Amino acid sequence: MKNDISIEALFEEAQKSDEYLEESAILSFTRSVLNRLEALKLTKRQLAALMKVSPAYVAKLIGGSNNFTLRTMVKVAKHLDCELWMELRPAIAEAVRPSDQAATEFLTLSDKDNESKKLACADYEDLALAA
Repeated sequence: MKNDISIEALFEEAQKSDEYLEESAILSFTRSVLNRLEALKLTKRQLAALMKVSPAYVAKLIGGSNNFTLRTMVKVAKHLDCELWMELRPAIAEAVRPSDQAATEFLTLSDKDNESKKLACADYEDLALAA
């Protein structure tokens, strides 16, 4: 008997798994860190110096396969002049979930010299997971 399960059905099922949701959160945080580094015009080596860790440690952190602890996320956020802000929200249907490209907001952020500038920030979902 032939298996009639489509790739789309398998993918939809996979998206419900804990592993998929965990990897999505890890990649979202990592993307936010990389976006923030770019916005601040910092290199990974400079972040390592700020955090007083080795460049290899930072490379491992943002390599996409790290399972961040809350403690590490707070430390990274602090050294990127960010707050770690997380919340639990009821799940929403994928059809109404904003895409990574949509819902870009501009928030006024202050740099260390207290000069205000506009920086593009990820949508609300990325901020909730990663800011």
